[in-house]
Amino acid sequence: MDKRALIGIALSIFVLVVYQQLVNYYYPTPVTVPAPVDVKSAGEKTAEQGTAPRTPSAPAPTPPATAPVEIPTGQSAKEITVETDNYLAVFTTHGARLKSFKLKKFRTSAEPTSPLFEIVTTAPGIPLPLGVRLQGATPVDDGAVNYAVHGGDLKLTGDGKGNLAFQGQTASGTVITKSLTFTGANYSIGLEVGAKGADGSVQAAEVLLTDKSDHAVANHDAPFEGFIALVDNKIKREAPADALTGHEFSGDVSWAGFGHTYFFIALLPDNGAQHKVSVRQTGAALTSAITGPAGNGRYTLFVGPKEIDLLESVGKGMERSIDFGYFGFVSKPLLYVLHFFHRLTSSYGLDIIILTVLIKLLMWPLTHKSMVSMKSMSKLAPQMEKLKEKFGDDKEKLNREIMEL
Repeated sequence: MDKRALIGIALSIFVLVVYQQLVNYYYPTPVTVPAPVDVKSAGEKTAEQGTAPRTPSAPAPTPPATAPVEIPTGQSAKEITVETDNYLAVFTTHGARLKSFKLKKFRTSAEPTSPLFEIVTTAPGIPLPLGVRLQGATPVDDGAVNYAVHGGDLKLTGDGKGNLAFQGQTASGTVITKSLTFTGANYSIGLEVGAKGADGSVQAAEVLLTDKSDHAVANHDAPFEGFIALVDNKIKREAPADALTGHEFSGDVSWAGFGHTYFFIALLPDNGAQHKVSVRQTGAALTSAITGPAGNGRYTLFVGPKEIDLLESVGKGMERSIDFGYFGFVSKPLLYVLHFFHRLTSSYGLDIIILTVLIKLLMWPLTHKSMVSMKSMSKLAPQMEKLKEKFGDDKEKLNREIMEL
């Protein structure tokens, strides 16, 4: 390696180290403080969200309107807060749905006082996620069902586990249950859903994830990618505009959900065989519905960052939700190497320097050979100029002489 290359590497290291120190000084690591939950305003919005337009589960002609379900009088919605090492979640008994999910280690901007990143979209016409829809002549969802809840607020750390169990009944007498299991250190949440008719029959229940359909105003902190699923070991990606007509996929469903550039919310069936998943836009809502054979459906709900090591630990090919593009065979190994160095240095600035030096060393044999070849050619340059002067009018003779030289 020549002297100029060594000086260039040294200067690069110096600049990046100084830059890293300046970044740490002006943008210190934000303190994780959960944002307060406005219980009063949340209760006022619950009724509006619970009666949002229903979304059909298949791209076929629009099914009949959902049958209305009356809310039992004298009952008000209750909110349950679940706090772990990674997130602060709020569930409401009005539909037994996820009302808020804030990631404690991520904020909406670089400002240390900015709010925690919220994955759940709350807006008029957009039902909350984790709804259940029962199929039949007139599809019914549980958006207006008031559930009883077994369990209260949870605060979990490390390996600590906690449970919540919701049970509600539709106007037709169908009993719907939703059971969730939380772990302090994990983003994954266990989910079991069941539906039993008034006559004792077991029914198949669709589980719904929702988001807003209009992403014309981009979220620069976490751009929305749309619907992503892994069905029969093939990635399915649908932008919001593509979901307008509706699409349905059947087969072995590994997982399905909505992706942002840096975050992901998805449902993973414990056994995805003979399942189907659909995505459809209805008004302001974009809905993904996943269902399997009749009986209790067991799922894993994942809501968290799209970090490759974390996604691989969840399993079922979740890391494939990250779009590495056409050059994934190159960028993915480099990402693993970068993460390896980060465990040692805790500084991405130094990690990039080390990775750059490593690539330079690996490419040095080719670089050296190329430099030797260039120097050899430079020695022949005067003789080639003489040949051009001598045989400039005869191209064939000139090429032959150059090859002999």
